[in-house]
Amino acid sequence: MKPTIPSLPISKIANELDEKSWLEVRCMSSACRSGSVIKGEWILYLATTSEDDGVYKTPVVISRTHETKTIRTVPGLASLAIRLGINFPEIPLCDGDTGIWKRVAGSSSPEQHSGATEWRHNSP
Repeated sequence: MKPTIPSLPISKIANELDEKSWLEVRCMSSACRSGSVIKGEWILYLATTSEDDGVYKTPVVISRTHETKTIRTVPGLASLAIRLGINFPEIPLCDGDTGIWKRVAGSSSPEQHSGATEWRHNSP
């Protein structure tokens, strides 16, 4: 049985983000909490869509060393694609893949881990 994925109002949050905003991703899986998995660097994709529907991807490499990760974003995002080892079909993904983080340290293949994920942000 797949974990329940909380709803995230992506469009509302993306429209409010600026250079001082952050979005926190916290994995709640027991393996993550124990620190036994998910070591290395992961790629976060921030997508900005132009008027002609062209999508531009900005890969941001972050280090995954703790169960809670603060992600700093950039202004003017029309869509926001965040992958944390789990599928989020309600999030508009910028590259049309399955919506999972791609590990770039230690392995070139995508990985998944189980567990609910909590999201929060500091936009008013």
